[in-house]
Amino acid sequence: MRIAATILALVGMAACGGDSDGVNGSFAGSAVTLTHAYSQTPSPDQKSILVTILDRTSDCQHPQNDSLKNMSSLSIEVFVHGAGGDSVPAKAGTFQIVGDAGSANPDGNDAVVGFDVTDATCTPQLPVTARSGKVTLENLSPPSGTVDAVLPTGERFSGRFTAAKCDPPPGPPAGGTCF
Repeated sequence: MRIAATILALVGMAACGGDSDGVNGSFAGSAVTLTHAYSQTPSPDQKSILVTILDRTSDCQHPQNDSLKNMSSLSIEVFVHGAGGDSVPAKAGTFQIVGDAGSANPDGNDAVVGFDVTDATCTPQLPVTARSGKVTLENLSPPSGTVDAVLPTGERFSGRFTAAKCDPPPGPPAGGTCF
C-alpha cells in the first residue's frame, strides 16, 4: 500500500535531483542501473523521508519538461516505527526493509523499498516491493547512504546514493510529459 503511494508521488510530482553514486540491480533478467536521486523536504503531515533513484536525469525547476516514458525507478522510504505510529527519522542510521508499513513491523528504524517501470504511456507497470535487506542513511538532509534490497524474485538492488533536495515548484502539482 505505502509503496503504491510512493510510486504515485513519483509520477505526480515529476523527478528532479542529483547524480547518485549508482544503484545496480536486475529485474526479469535485465540489468538496471539507476544514477539520479532526489528527495523532498517532508511536510508536517508526512511520516517518512522519501528518496527516489531514477535511470535518467530530470529538471527540478521545470518538471513539465521531463519524460516519464519507459522510466525505471527505485523508491526508498525510511521511517521510525513505534507504539505511537510512524515518524520521520531524527538521526541517520540503518533501516530494516519491511514489506509494507504497518503495525506488525518491529519498532525502530524501518524502510519500504520498491522498484517500478513506467510504460510508453507513462503508466506504472510493475510495482514490486522488496521483502528484505537494509538501507543505511549517512545523512538525512539531503539523504545519502546505501541500499541493499532483495525483491521477492530473489533479484537484488544495491549501491550508494546521494540525493539532491528537490521540492516541487509552487503551484499545482506538475507531472512529467509523456514523450
